[in-house]
Amino acid sequence: MIGKLDYIKELGADYIWLTPFFVSPQNDNGYDVEDYYNIDPRYGTMADVEELIAEADKRGIGLMFDMVFNHVSTRHEWFRKAMEGDQYYKDFFFFRKGKPDGPNIHKYLKELHDMTFGTDAEIVTVGEMSSTSIENCYQYAGRDTGELSMVFSFHHLKVDFMGNEKWVLVPADFQKLKDILFEWQTKMAEHNAWNAVFWCNHDQPRVVSRFGDEGKYWKESAKMLGTVIHCLRGTPYVYQGEEIGMTNTDFTAISQFRDVESLNHYQILQDKGMSPSDALRIVQVHSRDNGRTPMQWDDFRYAGFAAEDSAEPWIAVNGNHVRVNAADQLKDEDSIFHYYQKLIAQRKELDVIAYGDIEPLAEHDPSVFAYRRTYEGHELVMIANFYGKEYTWKGAPELEGFRKVLGNYQGEETTEGAAMVLKPYEAAVWYK
Repeated sequence: MIGKLDYIKELGADYIWLTPFFVSPQNDNGYDVEDYYNIDPRYGTMADVEELIAEADKRGIGLMFDMVFNHVSTRHEWFRKAMEGDQYYKDFFFFRKGKPDGPNIHKYLKELHDMTFGTDAEIVTVGEMSSTSIENCYQYAGRDTGELSMVFSFHHLKVDFMGNEKWVLVPADFQKLKDILFEWQTKMAEHNAWNAVFWCNHDQPRVVSRFGDEGKYWKESAKMLGTVIHCLRGTPYVYQGEEIGMTNTDFTAISQFRDVESLNHYQILQDKGMSPSDALRIVQVHSRDNGRTPMQWDDFRYAGFAAEDSAEPWIAVNGNHVRVNAADQLKDEDSIFHYYQKLIAQRKELDVIAYGDIEPLAEHDPSVFAYRRTYEGHELVMIANFYGKEYTWKGAPELEGFRKVLGNYQGEETTEGAAMVLKPYEAAVWYK
């Protein structure tokens, strides 16, 4: 990681969010922490972490550690002593079935905030909220509630589920996607609360495969999806490889998968009567391993996983790394990487993106994702065609006086009377 800090600095990121690297028996990919005071030797040493912190700081980059306080390893000292009957440590745990947003969660968070991270104004916190309500998030991430800096909500990433059932194949519901994102954007703003905005993380498929196009419009769709997220109200997160358009795995056999959830559901689906080939197709689409294949640094055998390609990674590298990799994109001014670089720089340059209000546009249009941002007399309009066909948007806003500051196609959009003609997966940002 230390060797990749210059790359991250060039992209423009201000923080690096690291998944757990503490001592762990690795029953849950390191999220079952045994000892927060020491570094798992699989990843390095305490001296390595201290060097990483120092080198990142030299580049103006902060580090965000994944502190998994709602999980614990059965090997953790506190848990072992509790199970041995030590009353002091038994009081650290609730030995009963839990539920999201328990009655004391806000009380506990306020106490944690007031006694630890809230005492340092430079510390940034984000809470992963998979199933909570937006009403709870007003408190979790309120400007004056004294809990967290922001929330990472996943509601918009269930629009290709059937209800809450993930292991099915259904088309993504674009209208539902817009409804959810716009609701969280506007209501969190109304309550002075702050969102993390994102498409990907280590538990999600790759967004260009999920909502974009891996083929003819791979580059255009990846840039469009980045544009939609990076102009929203909130703090944007870029998951490793998203900035170069990494796609879902190219695995063709269940033996190539490592994710325990995927392996279990491959069997569960067959137990319900599904054929192995159909079960595999669902796993290929929804597996968390889609986001866990190694970062594609270059076109060598293992995509730069280790120095001089000297070590084989724990999971196979996607075969498309020979054409989708960071080394090539750094040399290509029209690459997805350089577009993401512009998106990040634009947020830092235009206060209307960082601080502005948001107004949804085209709320019920079947193809267009659009919104307006306003701040201190400035306006920004983001317009995106979410699909791979040319589309004539008859509800386009008047853009007189605006200038196009970013887009994934060269030139200006064409118009037909009062309508705007958008190319496949076209995205553009207009500002005045």
